[in-house]
Amino acid sequence: MSYGPHPALQRRAQMHRLRARVQCVIEDGKVKPVIDSTYPMDQAADAYAALKDGHAVGKIVVTIAQ
Repeated sequence: MSYGPHPALQRRAQMHRLRARVQCVIEDGKVKPVIDSTYPMDQAADAYAALKDGHAVGKIVVTIAQ
């Protein structure tokens, strides 16, 4: 029988620490998303097809006209 912290609480604490470290790196601009392709909203079906195809290297972005 274990009398230490509950595993779920340990994972939660680990995730909280990881999030704090990652957030700092993102805010410092050291991490940037890689965009594979961009589609206007009226081509969302094409964007989905590209995503489903699995050949994208990076994010597939669907833009919304302003």
